[in-house]
Amino acid sequence: MKSSQTFCVFLCFAGGLLYAQEFRGTFSGTVKDRQGGAIPGAKVTATAVGTGVRTTTLTETSGAYTIPFLQPGEYALRAEAPAFKVAVRQGLTLSTGEHPVIDFEVEVGDAS
Repeated sequence: MKSSQTFCVFLCFAGGLLYAQEFRGTFSGTVKDRQGGAIPGAKVTATAVGTGVRTTTLTETSGAYTIPFLQPGEYALRAEAPAFKVAVRQGLTLSTGEHPVIDFEVEVGDAS
């Protein structure tokens, strides 16, 4: 086998090992209003209950969000946007390698 072929085989094998070692999880979903309209630019925050560590992202134009690379544990998710009431989901447990989809439906109203 040529050295370039050996190197390619090594890269494929090493890449598989790296992927298999991923222990973090990801939350994703959408933020929409009661009529099903997407809320672009909504702020979605995942708070680790045990540590208080917060990770924040903004929704895309489709209302979709993704918060990757989170440590396993219990979380609270919060979605907020101007002119809408804050939506909170608590008691969410994220396990190793898990990717739960958590959607929000927000109501028009005072954001406070």
